[in-house]
Amino acid sequence: MIFVTLVGLGLGLPPVVRWLGLARDGRSEHIAEHEQEITARREALNAALKSLDAITDDRELSDEVVKLLRSRHEIRINQLPDSLDPDKHDASATGTELTRELISSERKFIHMLLRDGKITDETRRRIERDLDLEEASLSNREYRRIPL
Repeated sequence: MIFVTLVGLGLGLPPVVRWLGLARDGRSEHIAEHEQEITARREALNAALKSLDAITDDRELSDEVVKLLRSRHEIRINQLPDSLDPDKHDASATGTELTRELISSERKFIHMLLRDGKITDETRRRIERDLDLEEASLSNREYRRIPL
């Protein structure tokens, strides 16, 4: 009785879910939520740039500092996808893979510099921390693109 109940319900559940359209609704909800997230991030970054303009009007900051901050935010804006089109996702995935390869190259070079005594272990740790954060950022962006 238990076996028949578990197997019967287990095999019958997927067709019921498809018939009710729950998977389709879940995907649609996921896409809508992701689009809202992208929009919110873009608006927040634009607000930060406007705030930077206000701050530079109020304070005397060097052009170098302002340029650095503006570049940082513009880079973050450019990293946001324009659309959730799967065809554009392939180019993004290729870019992500190449970025991982470049980070790996940097790590190898940093270890060579450490081995040759050109940098200290503390310097290596600081550089690798930045590389770790960049890899974590890549992983986060990849995770958000996973379809349901």
